[in-house]
Amino acid sequence: MRILFILPRFGGFVTNPLKTMTIQRIFGENGPQSELCNGSGCPAAILTDGEDAYVQGYLPGQEASECLSAPNGEGFVRIPLATLKKIAAQVVDA
Repeated sequence: MRILFILPRFGGFVTNPLKTMTIQRIFGENGPQSELCNGSGCPAAILTDGEDAYVQGYLPGQEASECLSAPNGEGFVRIPLATLKKIAAQVVDA
């Protein structure tokens, strides 16, 4: 599966037609998925053709954001621990 990189924009997303990546596997809480989650948050791990993995999760609420501080270029997503354990086990076995 090939997708375009998605760049954040006010009120939505815009794609950059000059950059692409190939998604090799998507692991959700209930096993492999054929596509990225759309419309609502569902935590997932995305493995690509590169040497990185991507994590999809919920954006932290205001209270957590006030306690967490990431360096420039980094950020946080929230994933329930039980869900993370299920996804991590799948990634390790991949």
